[in-house]
Amino acid sequence: MGQRVAITLPSYEGECTAYLSFWYKDVGDEVEAGEDLLEYETDKAAVTMEAPVSGRVAEILVAEDEAVHPEMLVAYIETED
Repeated sequence: MGQRVAITLPSYEGECTAYLSFWYKDVGDEVEAGEDLLEYETDKAAVTMEAPVSGRVAEILVAEDEAVHPEMLVAYIETED
């Protein structure tokens, strides 16, 4: 059985408000490390976050259009190894 990997947003500077704007994958979808996983928008830019590991999206904790903050836990990916 695989390992469950927590997916968190990266640290970013400033106190700006950010929103999770789009998930490229749904729960149950396969994802490869380096593949686009989600997009979030700050007051200054839209940022695409890549999957840090390969596996299957096990759980999404933040819906599109919800506010997010640096280092927030947003999902889990179940790996194959």
